[in-house]
Formats: sequence, structure tokens, C-alpha cells
Amino acid sequence: MLTVLPAEKRLPNTESYIAENFLGYSVFHTAFTARYEGGFTLFIMDLESASRARGLAEAYMKAVGRQQELTEGEITEIPDPHNGSVAMLLKGRTISGAFGAGGQALAHRYMELLKARLPATD
Repeated sequence: MLTVLPAEKRLPNTESYIAENFLGYSVFHTAFTARYEGGFTLFIMDLESASRARGLAEAYMKAVGRQQELTEGEITEIPDPHNGSVAMLLKGRTISGAFGAGGQALAHRYMELLKARLPATD
């Protein structure tokens, strides 16, 4: 999954794998991350199915106290009380996003690059 994350402006040797409690939430596991110039981190989680991805995304939204749903294929800004603003994308069986963005415009540009590289379905 790390190969799906854009290589441009990725900081060397910042790739990691988080086995559990990604972003501090027990619903999130098996996340791959990389840090980028500009102070943000991109992440991706490849789940077994689109329904599993949607279920975990909904559990996260509930945990951060948000009533809105994520729209498939759209980047959504989510105010997370523990992690600040998290840009999140639900696409097929993946959940991806960016956090820690000092420059949100740059993080969104990289999210668009990531979005184009993701599979659309299971």
C-alpha cells in the first residue's frame, strides 16, 4: 500500500505501518503512513471490502461526534478532537486521508493524487 502513496515530496524514511489504534481509535488498524514536506502525513488503510471500509468510516465518524456521512470518492474534512482536522477519503475498500497539515491546500493536492491511484471497487 505504500506504493499507492505519492512519492513526490515524501520525506525520506518516514513510512510506517500502524497495526492497531491508528489515530488513537480502536476501530482503525493496518494503516500505512508517510510524512511529507509541508508538515502533513498521508495514510491509507486497505480493508477486505467496501462495506467493511464504510463501516469503519462510520464508526470513526461516530467516535468523533460527527453526524455526517462520508460520500464515496469525495475528500471530507473532519474535525477530530484529538488529531485536529483530518481530510478523509472513502473509496472502494480503502480509507485514506491526511492529518497534521500546516498547509491544508498542499495536503488536499496530495489527497487528489492519492485518490487517482486508488481502486474504485473491491
